[in-house]
Amino acid sequence: MKPAERTPQTIGRKAVLAVIVSLVFAAALTLWVSFTTPLPGDVAIAQAIQSTAAPWLDTAMKAVSFLNDNLVAIGGALALAAALAAWRRWPAAAAFLGVLAADMALRIPKAIIHRARPSEDLVRVLESSDSGGFPSGHAFHAVVFFGLVALLVAPHIRSAPLRRTFIALLIGFIVTTGFSRVYLGAHWPSDVLGAFAYGVSSLAAVYYGYKRMKRL
Repeated sequence: MKPAERTPQTIGRKAVLAVIVSLVFAAALTLWVSFTTPLPGDVAIAQAIQSTAAPWLDTAMKAVSFLNDNLVAIGGALALAAALAAWRRWPAAAAFLGVLAADMALRIPKAIIHRARPSEDLVRVLESSDSGGFPSGHAFHAVVFFGLVALLVAPHIRSAPLRRTFIALLIGFIVTTGFSRVYLGAHWPSDVLGAFAYGVSSLAAVYYGYKRMKRL
């Protein structure tokens, strides 16, 4: 028997299901971390990740995190939006402004929950902050920003191997960003999981807005 063809309708249903699952998971995790910090497994996973510590890895992880710092994130999104606007790619330009809107919206759950970040008595802390730890802003931005880059650029890469490599590199960078936040002691693993869950649904919303604008 031939495998079922992947029609746009089938892909659309799977995308909607993925968004629903990510939203439900994000809501459940948000509720859980509101009452429990750290979550079971947070300390053990963080310590396992930090067991790989080395001076060169400290530098590498700081560099990865830096690429998603507030100023870099805002500057990168604004620069892309401006370049796309100059090229008259208005929907794409608006989409990257949407990334910044999503980043700002994430501050709401962070402020409401204001979850405590990892402490030095449990893990090695190379980066500290007074802001709430859940969800991770760096990991969230990586999902939405680089996910959008993948969705907008990949369809224009004709070579299938190059397209798959491009997507794999971006996914790898997103995962590495999450890893770096735990490695640096800036977040618990559950902060990163929450960021990924919120990020998937936010990316879907931004991309949906982009597709709607293209139809106008």
